[in-house]
Amino acid sequence: MDLGFWLGLALSIPIGVLVNIATPQIQKRMGERSEKKRQQLADRSAEHAAIVDWFAQNPNLFVAYLIRTGFEFVGPATVMVALAVLFVIGKGNQADNPGDQFWKIAPTLVLLIIALAGHMIFRIFGRVIGMWIDVRNAAGWPVSTAFRLRPQATSSTATELDDSASASAETDGAPS
Repeated sequence: MDLGFWLGLALSIPIGVLVNIATPQIQKRMGERSEKKRQQLADRSAEHAAIVDWFAQNPNLFVAYLIRTGFEFVGPATVMVALAVLFVIGKGNQADNPGDQFWKIAPTLVLLIIALAGHMIFRIFGRVIGMWIDVRNAAGWPVSTAFRLRPQATSSTATELDDSASASAETDGAPS
């Protein structure tokens, strides 16, 4: 038998013992760490709930938040457009100057930066949509609030309007 086999056999026993001794401490540290993460998540959720409630009580400030967050799109979108133009220029220069090393790697770098800017835009959009849904639910706004041109009457108001419309139609002699 060769030396590698005996060396592996001799080292496997102490390594196995050390692993078995260290396992409880490692599990304890992982449990503490996951407990900290759980507490941080609970704190973050409570903070988010407080923000959502505050926005539900202050809809004008929520609109200002949505507008401000909408302006966050401008930076990454501008970068994406500028780099797309650079990408097109780079492709043209690459054809004109085949020996220039910069124009060989520039399109790849441009596409990478465009992908990062797109990722930023999607994260901003996700945050805005998530906040909109949470505030809408907390405030009790109907789903189609943004698309309504006039407030919808409640059922009791609608019944009163129907009754008054039919009463006025009867006095005018027009059929209802």
